[in-house]
Amino acid sequence: MPRTRRLLGSGGYNAELLAHIVGGRGRVVTVDLDPYVVQRTGRLCAEAGNSRVTAVLGDGGRGAPAHVPAGGLDGIVITHTATDIAPAWRDQLAEGGRLVVPLQIGGHTRSVTLVRGGDTLHAEHWTYCGFVRDRGAAARTAPMVRLADGAVTVRWENGVLGAYGPAGPEPARRFAACVRTWDRDVRTSGYPAMSVHPAGTPDDRLPPGDVLEKPASRLVLDWPGRGARVTGPDAPAETVVAGQST
Repeated sequence: MPRTRRLLGSGGYNAELLAHIVGGRGRVVTVDLDPYVVQRTGRLCAEAGNSRVTAVLGDGGRGAPAHVPAGGLDGIVITHTATDIAPAWRDQLAEGGRLVVPLQIGGHTRSVTLVRGGDTLHAEHWTYCGFVRDRGAAARTAPMVRLADGAVTVRWENGVLGAYGPAGPEPARRFAACVRTWDRDVRTSGYPAMSVHPAGTPDDRLPPGDVLEKPASRLVLDWPGRGARVTGPDAPAETVVAGQST
């Protein structure tokens, strides 16, 4: 059976590289929002004599449902920073297939390799990375609000809070203490085990760990030595910040 891998958001070069990786029987479908990028990709791939790359105009967050083979895609590579795991990526991925995504958590981006097992994606590998931000329907910006007649500016993202201004020292002190705790107790243990579950998954069906709520998914990060589930408003701010400082 031909192997099909899909690249979301590309100028064509990465799609060509993937086409060589999957071989003569493989296929690559690349999706981008920009008509110019899609047209250029199609033209350059044709000039290179490669018929294994299909360029599609669309929002990568919705995947490419018209091009998914029976049984799903062997692999998906996202080439923009994502703040969430789009359900289409999981649904269009074959069982045991791999999703590689630059995932932003608490302002930091890591390229995470996720392996599909049923409705759950399990993190297999993490590494540092940086990519352009998503421009599709799933694009997000970190909210910011001024409090106390402008004395404090608060910015938060996924439970991580930063405070600025004359009244900011106390939140800054707590945050610094949390980072020191993470540096002392967690830093050398590496990345946590992480699994990604659909947004509607009940708490009793989640594994132990700190739960990070996203619009389309629930991420569970199991830090070494914790062994307990901490969710939503009951999660201490220090726990959430420390869990996302890596």
